[in-house]
Amino acid sequence: MTTIPGSNPIASSTTGTNSTATQAYNTPAQQTASGRTTAATGTEAATKSLANNFNNFLTLLTTQLKNQDPLKPMDSTEFTTQLVQFTGVEQQINANKSLDKILAQGNANQSLQAASFIDRAIEAKGNGITLGSSGGPADFVYELDAAASVVTASIKDQNGNVVKAFTVPTAKGRNIGEWDGKNSSGIAAQPGFYTYTVSARDATGQPIKTTSKQIGTVTDVSIDATGATMLNLNGQKIAITDVTRVSRVTSGA
Repeated sequence: MTTIPGSNPIASSTTGTNSTATQAYNTPAQQTASGRTTAATGTEAATKSLANNFNNFLTLLTTQLKNQDPLKPMDSTEFTTQLVQFTGVEQQINANKSLDKILAQGNANQSLQAASFIDRAIEAKGNGITLGSSGGPADFVYELDAAASVVTASIKDQNGNVVKAFTVPTAKGRNIGEWDGKNSSGIAAQPGFYTYTVSARDATGQPIKTTSKQIGTVTDVSIDATGATMLNLNGQKIAITDVTRVSRVTSGA
């Protein structure tokens, strides 16, 4: 219970508000919108907590003023300081509310901008590859930090089993690999979603860093349960923040 003087009735409220602000606004911009949802909820809770603490504070203050010794009036310094602290916390919560609105508006603008990705070819972080109903070939993109002596790509099914391993281009930088859509026995693989890994080594056998990308054409845009904007790429949901390259779909691509 809040007491005065000699205590700080808003210590818990101040701590809670600072924690909310840190959680909501000190996350990276590419983090998901779950932080924005948490921020809105935390701001509402902080407002309610502040109101409750302030009412308790006024009740106790009024009671003490009524029952104080007229010959020894209580020192007003402490409760004046506490009133100032309440004002500061209220201002911080109001600032958080404004930031919530700005973030919500930014999310809406991002969704509208994402619509321009529809029917565009994109590259995004990830190692997915989709084999269409008509079979192979199916392309994938990877980057090498240096030219390699040998680069091997391994296609894996959804259980992690290697469907086929084969060599791919070895140049430094961005490369395009091509899977013929067949397994190691030369039999056509089932259409669907697969993953791939790329292993590169130089002439001395030392490994070379590789970066995998997934490619395809965006068919639609959606908003997930957390409010994040997602792109539908070959039937897979890709966060718009994972996109690294966008281009027009060329005829015959």
